[in-house]
Amino acid sequence: MHLCGGFPLALRIAGARLAARPDWTLSDLAKRLADATRRLDVLEYADLAVRASISVSHHHLREEPAGHDAAHLLPLLGLLDLPSHTPATAALTGWPHHRAEAALERLQDARLLEPAGPDRYQFHDLAGLYARERAHQDLPEQERTAAVRRALHHYLTTAWMATTMFHNDPVVRCPVELPDNTFKDPAEAGRWAQDERDNLLAAAQQALAGSDPETAIGLAIGLAIGLHWPSYYQGWHTQLADIYAHAIRWPTASAHGRTRPSSAASSAGSTGTRAVTTSGR
Repeated sequence: MHLCGGFPLALRIAGARLAARPDWTLSDLAKRLADATRRLDVLEYADLAVRASISVSHHHLREEPAGHDAAHLLPLLGLLDLPSHTPATAALTGWPHHRAEAALERLQDARLLEPAGPDRYQFHDLAGLYARERAHQDLPEQERTAAVRRALHHYLTTAWMATTMFHNDPVVRCPVELPDNTFKDPAEAGRWAQDERDNLLAAAQQALAGSDPETAIGLAIGLAIGLHWPSYYQGWHTQLADIYAHAIRWPTASAHGRTRPSSAASSAGSTGTRAVTTSGR
């Protein structure tokens, strides 16, 4: 069952629950597992529990001197709706690149992350649910909000720096201060955009779902302008048009109680729409 993610213990528990409830069908169990907020609760039976199994690995990291960073990073990663993670995840913690890289490698060694390519990692679905659960139980809301904002701003600023490699005079100003140029040439910027394609889309969608309109609109505009990057010509138009359409609704939403975005961002609607429309021809 895909909702068990092929996790042997989860499959064993699912089988035990079905055996104990002969009136249940596979569809009945699948409906219960489909609710991500309850999935770890459903995957408990007698003395078997997926949550407890993952918790043991997490606890061992906390007890190891070399595992403290990895144990701290795990719940923070659970806050991000990204398909993969890289050492740039240091933006979540403020750590230098090498420290975040070591923590990610330790999480993979503990089988709490899986490899997803060179220097790239991903959660098993159930481990990701556990990480998010721990974040909301262990971390204060202010710390969670600040961590997500740092990560989204990493994508915002890096996307705009990549954009400047292709556009010497961007039509709108980035809503946050940009770091020094991190790309040596347009080819390097294009490779980064291609490698981070799915994460960029996911970051924009997470920002739009949150309560930080300036970051959301900044990402949406940066991606819309970035449609002119060579690596963006491979099926991005529909997703980006949808993201930008949601972003430009923020001024309307603010009239119903949401925070109004900055004037620089809110005045860029026609520009971003034009970028999406032109690139989609």
